[in-house]
Amino acid sequence: LNPDTVQTGQSETLMAVVSQGDKKVNDADEVMFEVWKKGKSQHQMVKGVSKGNGTYVMQKTFDDPGTYFVMSHVTARGQHVMPKKKITVGE
Repeated sequence: LNPDTVQTGQSETLMAVVSQGDKKVNDADEVMFEVWKKGKSQHQMVKGVSKGNGTYVMQKTFDDPGTYFVMSHVTARGQHVMPKKKITVGE
């Protein structure tokens, strides 16, 4: 997601670019996006959709302002990584 700050009520594209070395991975076993609001125990898990060139996406509309985290769970070619990013949602 770019920029790191978004507005409530707008559809945003969350994206993970999967690579191994300098090559893009189009055949990942699984790409899941985990989204949650800071301080909340409820997490949303959504399967990423391949758009080619190693890019996997999901659409998300944030209803409430605050700090959110997005963690992509990527399993590909015998490896599993879970990078996390913080997002600020404003009104």
